[in-house]
Amino acid sequence: MGARRKNTFTTFLSDVIDDSKALVDDLIDRAQEFEEKTRDAATSALGDEDSSSPSADEVAGLKCALSELTEKVDRLAAVKAGAK
Repeated sequence: MGARRKNTFTTFLSDVIDDSKALVDDLIDRAQEFEEKTRDAATSALGDEDSSSPSADEVAGLKCALSELTEKVDRLAAVKAGAK
């Protein structure tokens, strides 16, 4: 059998902080992706004189990115609320 990890308050706190860091990093990555997709959609919509709106694929991509970002923010809020 392997050695058991001691469950101390500092270990718990360290795990929460590490998970929070990972979540924030993921949120930043998702926000950057969302920003890039938004910029691409806006450029495409403004640059295409034949079309006055973004394509259905672009809108679906933006909705998906926004949904994922919202989920991450909700998870971060829950982690922070639990750490208080």
